[in-house]
Amino acid sequence: MLITLHRAATIPVTAWPLNAQKRGKGAAYSYVGRFLDARYDDIVATHYGNKAKAKSRTGTGIESRLRATRTLDIVELDEHRCHFIGAIGIPTPDGIRWVPVGRVMLILAVDRRLGTVLGYKAIFRREADSDDVLDVLHMACGARSTHLCANDGYPATGGFPCDLGSPFTSCGFNDLLMDNALIHLAVPVLARARDIIGCDVNFGPVAMFERRPVVEGIFGALERAGFHRIQSTTGTGPTDPVRQDPERAATVQKLTLAEVLGLIHAVIADHNGKRGKRNFGSEPLERLRSLVADEDSLGMIFPELPPLPTGTAALNLSLVPLKVRGSRKSGRRAYVYFEEEEYFGTELARSWELLNQQVMAHVDRNDIRRFDIFNESGAWVDTVSVRGRWKASAHSRDVRRHINKLVRDGYLRIPYGEDPVHVHLEAVAERLGKRGGKDEVATKAAVNAHAEETRVRAEASATAASRGLRDVMAKVDVSNPEPGPEADDEDWSLVELAAINGD
Repeated sequence: MLITLHRAATIPVTAWPLNAQKRGKGAAYSYVGRFLDARYDDIVATHYGNKAKAKSRTGTGIESRLRATRTLDIVELDEHRCHFIGAIGIPTPDGIRWVPVGRVMLILAVDRRLGTVLGYKAIFRREADSDDVLDVLHMACGARSTHLCANDGYPATGGFPCDLGSPFTSCGFNDLLMDNALIHLAVPVLARARDIIGCDVNFGPVAMFERRPVVEGIFGALERAGFHRIQSTTGTGPTDPVRQDPERAATVQKLTLAEVLGLIHAVIADHNGKRGKRNFGSEPLERLRSLVADEDSLGMIFPELPPLPTGTAALNLSLVPLKVRGSRKSGRRAYVYFEEEEYFGTELARSWELLNQQVMAHVDRNDIRRFDIFNESGAWVDTVSVRGRWKASAHSRDVRRHINKLVRDGYLRIPYGEDPVHVHLEAVAERLGKRGGKDEVATKAAVNAHAEETRVRAEASATAASRGLRDVMAKVDVSNPEPGPEADDEDWSLVELAAINGD
C-alpha cells in the first residue's frame, strides 16, 4: 500500500523508499506500531475484543472512588447466563419425555468488601425483569430462598448470611452498583429499593464488567467450581473444547429442574464458605460472625432495617394500581379487575364508597390467585381472590399472560371449568409427543415456559408452607405452654396410676 501511494504521487524510482531493498517495510511497521500504542484505548475493542478492552481499564493506575471500607458498604448486582443446560421430564402419551431447557439466567447480589453472595435468583426466561431484581434484593436483605431444590443441604462451612440470624435477617446496605440496563432503570427498582433499603443507586455503562469486578469474578468462580464440570456444560463459547453436545448430554444424564436449582444453590452456598485471599484466609461467613461478635473491637454497626410500616409492601411483592369497579344500578358489587380476571372479597363487596376509586394491590409474584388491597391512605381494605377456573393452581403473572396469549392466538383451547395451568401443561406434553424437525424448534419456548411454571409453582408452595408454619408458631407460646386438662384431674394422679399397675 505504501509503495502504491508513492507511485501514485509520481515519486521517481531513485527516491526513497522505491530505491531501498525492503522499500520502507520496517519504517511502515514501526509507524503502525507507534500508532497502535498511541491510540490503544480507541482500537483495543476492534482488534482484541471487548474482554481485552475491559481488562485494559483495570491496569491504568487510577483507582475507583467507590471503595468499600466495611462490609455492606457497597453491593454489586449483575446478571449472568450460566454455561450449562438442564433437562425437564414431561409426561407424554408415549411416556416421560426428557427435553433440554434453555440456559439458566442467574442474578447475584454480592458484598464488595468480603465477596459474600447476599442473594440470588435463577430464572428460565430469555431476559430478567425488574421483579426478578427486587426478588434478589429481598433475599439480600435477609429473606430465605424458596427455590425448588433436590436437597436443601450444603457444606457445613457454606450458607448465606441470613442463616446466621440477627442482624442479617433484616439488613440493608449503603450503595447498590448496577449497570444501565432497562430493568434496573425501572421505577420499581429505583424507587422501592431506595425507599425500603435506604441505599444509593450507582449506575455504570452496560457491558463494562470492570465496574463490578467482584460479582463478575464470582460468576467466573462459580463456572469453574461447578457449572463447567457437568457433562451438559456449554463452555464459554461454541469453540470451547469442554462443550460436547450439551443438549444431548442434558437429556441423557437427566439433570432435572430440581437438580439444576439445587446445583446453583449448593455452588453459591459453598462459595460463601470458601477461604480466599480477599479475606486473608478466612471464610466470608466466618468474617461476618467475627464482626457480630466484635472480635476485632472495631464496633461494627450493621444497617439493620426497621419493620415495614402498615401498608408498605415488601420487595417480594409487586405494587399494582387497580380501579374498583361495580354499579349500584346493575347490582354489581365492588370488585377489581387484574390480568383479565375479576377479583372479589367480602369486605370489598360492602365498600360501595370505593367505587371508581383507585386502590393499590400487593401481589405475590409466584401466586396471583389472591392478594391484599389498600386504599389511597394506605389502610388495608380486603384480601381479594380470583373467581373461576384460575383459582385451582398457583401461577404467576407471566404464566397467566402466556396462557391468555396462546388462547387469543388460537394455539390453546381451554374447556369450560378446566384448570388453565393443567390444560397448558397437557398441551405442552402433547406437542412434545410429536417428534419432528419444525415442531422441535417450535417447542423451545413451550419447554422454557413449562420450566418456569414448575419453578413458580414450587416456590409458591414453599412460600405458602413457610407462611402457614409461621402463623401457627406465632399463635403458640412455646416458652409457657398451657397445662393440659389431665394436670388437674385427680383420675390421672401418680398414686392411682401406681395402684392400677400393681406397684
